[in-house]
Amino acid sequence: MVLFHYVIRLKRGGHKHHPIYHVVSSFKYKRAVGKYLQKFGLLDLTNKQHIFFLNLRDLGSSLNKGALLNLSVKKYLSKFINK
Repeated sequence: MVLFHYVIRLKRGGHKHHPIYHVVSSFKYKRAVGKYLQKFGLLDLTNKQHIFFLNLRDLGSSLNKGALLNLSVKKYLSKFINK
């Protein structure tokens, strides 16, 4: 049985009406705010162009080590990669 302790999720940053989300790896049972283990990129939905920057090499190595993707990260990955 494999236990997954780390999850790749979105961490909110930016201002009140201009959120910027950072794609980070954190401990599964901790809250989404606060400390994180590794930062992979960012997602900016306030621009008309919806900027999505992601370091795929580091993300792939974390997934190979057993990290899980959060549902929101999966949604944006499929949305921006399939364009």
